[in-house]
Amino acid sequence: MIKSNLFKIIQNNVIRGNRYYSLKSHEFLLNKKENVNKNLSFTNCKTKKNESISFSNLVLNTDYYTLYESDHKASMIHAIKNGCNVIKSSNNSPVISSVLNGGDNIIDRDELIILKKSNISIRNSKDLLEAIEKDMFINEIQRSLEKLGVQKLDCYLLNLDKLENGDSVNSIYSAIVDVFKHLDELVGDGLIKSYGISSKWLLDPKVLSIETLVQCIEKNMSSLNFQFVEYPFNAYQHQALTMRVYGREGTMNLMDYCKDCKLFTVNSSPSLFEISGDIKLKEEKKRLNRFMMVNYNADKDLPKVLKEAFDLCIHLETINPIFKDTIQKELVNRNPDIIGSLQWGHNLVYSQHNPKLTNLWTWKHILSTKIIPTLHDAIVSIFGNHIMNSWGGGYKKATSQLFDYYTRSLESEIYQRQLLYSDLIDYQNLFEKFKIHSTSTATSSKPHHLSLWQKSIMLSSLGADMVSEYPVTQSQVDSLISEIEFKSMALPTIHYFSHLESKINKNILCDDK
Repeated sequence: MIKSNLFKIIQNNVIRGNRYYSLKSHEFLLNKKENVNKNLSFTNCKTKKNESISFSNLVLNTDYYTLYESDHKASMIHAIKNGCNVIKSSNNSPVISSVLNGGDNIIDRDELIILKKSNISIRNSKDLLEAIEKDMFINEIQRSLEKLGVQKLDCYLLNLDKLENGDSVNSIYSAIVDVFKHLDELVGDGLIKSYGISSKWLLDPKVLSIETLVQCIEKNMSSLNFQFVEYPFNAYQHQALTMRVYGREGTMNLMDYCKDCKLFTVNSSPSLFEISGDIKLKEEKKRLNRFMMVNYNADKDLPKVLKEAFDLCIHLETINPIFKDTIQKELVNRNPDIIGSLQWGHNLVYSQHNPKLTNLWTWKHILSTKIIPTLHDAIVSIFGNHIMNSWGGGYKKATSQLFDYYTRSLESEIYQRQLLYSDLIDYQNLFEKFKIHSTSTATSSKPHHLSLWQKSIMLSSLGADMVSEYPVTQSQVDSLISEIEFKSMALPTIHYFSHLESKINKNILCDDK
């Protein structure tokens, strides 16, 4: 592997040195669908309160968006202007506020449905009750309203991804009902319009059953504000469609049962997936995967250029002038975390056992939303207009090159695996009849095959009313809302899903040996 051999060399060197929006906005969005983007699909239906609602089947997941990447804001604006009217966030992405309150009136708030996913760590019923007692929910909602620059959230999603299977059957559902009663009060206060639940454990009814939850709600409260359910569905995590255990006769799947209860469904993970815990893997192998091709990177001698990039960064970190400047030393002493933000050559060398930094998909997320912002802020806070800022500019340029080559090295490591995923998703010639014309004038209009990512999104669109994704460039936005049509394919057989799942598990196990 490229990285493993390279790290040995580098380490040696380093060790040494209406309710949702007005009728006018509704018409505006439908006009966009008709006149701007005929492929983007909408769902028009009634809420539990018999109110009309129309939402795009694509949800923009803004958790991956940052103002430090100009493409991110442009992509969000481009998607909304082409008809996407639902956005989701758990981290209150500043891009949302910038788009809504930037002073240039780019987007009208009333055009959007904003889903706020909770960011409170909930492991059991005790954590839920404690969150109510300590006002964690209202505090988080008020913080979101302030950071997003809006007066009300359309939906607050209770995130139960970290739920542990240790509670008694009744206690977890009883605690969720108590939370919903609390959220009903916040609806009455005008802070949120509705609420819902989000959890990967909805795929395992033994841990969290939507049917048991609905029955518990109906028995203990009369609210109509519970309206959204979010869960993962993709070619690997397929239980939302293939597992039929709901309803009186146990013949309904998760999506159909939610529809029967007039609950709107959101697919939280149409391309990203974690390998199942049912197979025996080392912990570091239980990491994030994605149905998306990566670059081959055959045009460069990666070990060589990556080593040179590491050498330059490590050299600059060694001669960092703040260690020779008394004033800067005092600043660093007051905020020692700044040093870590200016040590990324060293940090990455010693990160080879950190699954978050050696996994391409988590690395990209951390890079854009945490590393680059903190690196920029550290350079500005220490050097600012200081005469030594030439070091800061040089280091920023050097780290940019390092991050680029480091990302390419991670892509090279999984390239063959992504090719396997591409072959597997085409099993039974599922996408043979689907071809697209590129929307770009710079490319040929000759029909071409769907990308792995597009195939995954098309397939995943069958498993929920809405699909939550994060296109980070305008071309990625176009590839989802202009080049493919959601819910346009037939549902694959159960054999298709089980075949793909077993092949992926087998590949990971072989790789683990």
